[in-house]
Amino acid sequence: MTMDSYTHSSYTLIQATDLIRQGVKHVLAQGDGKVPEDLRKDLTEWQVLGGANVGIPFELVRKVHRQLLETPISEGVTLYLHELMKGSEIILPTLKPLERNPKLVARLNRIKAQVEQREYNKMVGNVDASLPDTVDVNLAFELRTATREVSFMVNLLLTIVGCFVFGFFASYYAGFSVITCTFVGLLFGMVAFFADLYFLLKFESMDQFPTLKDKKKKN
Repeated sequence: MTMDSYTHSSYTLIQATDLIRQGVKHVLAQGDGKVPEDLRKDLTEWQVLGGANVGIPFELVRKVHRQLLETPISEGVTLYLHELMKGSEIILPTLKPLERNPKLVARLNRIKAQVEQREYNKMVGNVDASLPDTVDVNLAFELRTATREVSFMVNLLLTIVGCFVFGFFASYYAGFSVITCTFVGLLFGMVAFFADLYFLLKFESMDQFPTLKDKKKKN
C-alpha cells in the first residue's frame, strides 16, 4: 500500500515525534535486503509528502516498530511500541459538511411554507371578512338615529316655546293678568309636549314592531 493510499483511507494518523522520525531514518539507512521493499517505499513517500508535517499512519508506525525490533537503534535495547509513540497524539480528520440534496431542500421549504400557511389560516379563521362593512353600516345607523333624536328634541323645544309664547300673548291681549297669561302659556306648552310625545312613541313602536300589513308585503 502506497503513502497516498494511507492518506486517503480511513487509517489513523498520529503526530510524528522525534523518536519516530529517528526510527524512520534508521530503517531507511539500512541496506537493501534488510528492509522490505514496500516499507521502504511507504517511508520514502511519507518523507516526500512532508514527513512530520502531515502526520504518519499508525499502521506505518507499527511496521517501523517491527523493523526496529529486528534492527534496533541501540544494540541490546528493546524499544516497545508505546515507547516509540510516547508524546504523540491522534490527528483527527476534518469532517466535510455534507451537501444537501437540492430536491430535498426544495421539498422541505415547500412543506415549511404549507405549515406556515396552515398556521396562518388557523389564526385568522375566526376573523369575519365582512366585519368592516358591518361596522360601517352600524355606524351609519347610529349616526342617523342620533341625528333624528337631536332633530326631534330641537323641534320639541321650539314647539313648546312657540305654544307658550302664543298662549301667553293671546291671553295678554285678551286682557288677562300676567299670572293668568303665564298659566295659559304653560298649558299650551304642556299640550304641545304631550302631543309630540304621543307621536314619538307611536312612530317608535311602528319601527320596532312592523304591522301585519308590512309583514305580508315582505313575504
